[in-house]
Formats: sequence, C-alpha cells, structure tokens
Amino acid sequence: CEGGCTTTTTTTTTTTTTTNNDPECEVASKYYHPPADLEEPYCTNSKDYPPAWDNVLDDNGNKMFLFDTIDDCCAFYSPMPRDMCGEVDVCSPDCCTYTKESGLPFEQCEGGCTTTTTTTTTTTTTTEPPESCEDYSFSLYWHPSLGDDVLCTNSPNYPEAWRSINAEPKFLYESAEDCCNDYYGFFNVPMDACNMEDLCPDGKSVSVAADEPITPNPPSVSPTKVPTNLPTRSPSDSPTKSPSNKPTSLPTSLPSNSPSKHPTSAPTHSPSGSPTKSPSDSPTKSPSDSPTKSPSDSPTKSPSNKPVANDVFCVEVYAPVC
Repeated sequence: CEGGCTTTTTTTTTTTTTTNNDPECEVASKYYHPPADLEEPYCTNSKDYPPAWDNVLDDNGNKMFLFDTIDDCCAFYSPMPRDMCGEVDVCSPDCCTYTKESGLPFEQCEGGCTTTTTTTTTTTTTTEPPESCEDYSFSLYWHPSLGDDVLCTNSPNYPEAWRSINAEPKFLYESAEDCCNDYYGFFNVPMDACNMEDLCPDGKSVSVAADEPITPNPPSVSPTKVPTNLPTRSPSDSPTKSPSNKPTSLPTSLPSNSPSKHPTSAPTHSPSGSPTKSPSDSPTKSPSDSPTKSPSDSPTKSPSNKPVANDVFCVEVYAPVC
C-alpha cells in the first residue's frame, strides 16, 4: 500500500459469571442477616452466619441479627437510607452476577459461582496517510548534479536550457537509473559508482513539483537568430541550388560534355602521339642553318628562278643557251 499500513491490535476481555442453582435451594436460611463481619451494608439469606446469633436477643426478646424479611434486616442499618442496603438472595439466578457486580462474596450463592473468562481479540487494520513531500522541493525529472560528484538527483535546481527537447546531450531523465546509465554511462562510469539523491523518496505522497512536464513546442514563425553549429543528421537528397564558388576536391566520375570555362594554366605531361592535321599557312621565321640529313630522292617540282653559280655546268650542259 502507498505509504505503508499500520496494524493496530485491540484485545477485549469479557468476564461472564454463571451459577448452577438448586431448584429447592436447600442452602438458603430462613432468616435474612447482615454479613458475619458486619463490614458491608447488605443483607443475605445465606446459612453462613455465626451460630451464636440464634441466641442473641434484643430487649424485646427478638433475635438481634436474624430477621424474617429483607426489609427488617435492612432496618438494622438505620439511619442509613434503604436504597443503600444491598440484597443478596442466594437462591436467585442472578445471585452470582449481583454479588460480582456489587463486590460482595459470591461464594454464598446457591451452587457456587463459576467464573468463565472469554478473551476476544479484535484486529483492526488502519492505513495511515503517508507523509507528504514539501511543495516545490523536488523535480519531476532526474538529472546530473551541477557539482563535481557523480550524482543523479531530482533537485529542482537545474538550467532552464536543459528542458529543451532538442538538448544535446540529454540531461533530464524519467528515473535515476536512466540518468546514471545514459549520462554517466556515456563517460564509462560504472552504474554502481553513480549515486542517487531522491528529494521525495518512496513512502511519501507526491504533492506539487517545482517544474512542469516537458512538452514539444510548436516551431516559431521566424528562424532563430542563433542557429546550431551542428549539421543535420538527415541531409536532403537534392543538391543545393546555390553551389560554392570553389570546386570540390573530389570531382565527379561523369564529367560534363562542355569544356570548362576556366582551363588549367599548365600543359599536359602526356602529349598526343599524332601531329595535327591542319599545318600552319606560313613558314617558320627561324629556318634551320643546316640542311636535312635525309634529303628527298626526287627533285622538287618547283625549281628556283635563279640558276646555280657553276660555269662549267653552264658551258657543257647548256652551251647553246649560254
């Protein structure tokens, strides 16, 4: 039971007095008389009285201590009021009960009195209301201590920023065990090394906590002015529409069909193996000083306009012309 139960045991003792009376009541005396010690103010018809009383007479010749009626016997106590004189009839079924209640000797009752003691035990179980925690003295959540000790507590003193559902790492937990296991476990602290401080321990009823339950907040209309430094854990599938001005260090394996507008400034280290199919229209301005070592086998189809400077060749070959 919440708060525990208090068991109260009550013992009631009932005393019942019974008697077995002889219908003929042979033990009764024909006289009523005071008790033998004359200490208690009552009259009885028991046979238990001094034998000498049979011979004790008053001035009128009547028995001084033995009387024919209960009223005459009670008059013996005059001037005591009549209602203060007890009456014991040893033959009455109520004799034992009466003598017991009146504090008178019950042995004089017919047949004697049997005392039966009945003990009744009554067990009553009551639930005491548990002691309440002081209002606003505890938190609904468990969190790491603000000090240097390894401690999880439900103290209401913790930073308001910890209540954010997006707080990383998480600081507020539903139980002390979760706090020790998740928070300090991240730093490899053994579970048995984590202390727990409960400001509203079991056995006390929960009253009013110092904080409210954490509920998700709706998004704001305008973005925050202080964005997080951490990127999202779920990036988008589509690229950005505003690429960076600097190319990536890891180019794509599928290049574009169009050449880059910004070619490299250095030539390739591996030139082409075949010459260009479109030679220059004009000769070089810096011809070679020495002829080729591998002249052509056929003369040129376009000879020079100036003859060669060789007189012998002119006379012998072209004499007519010369």
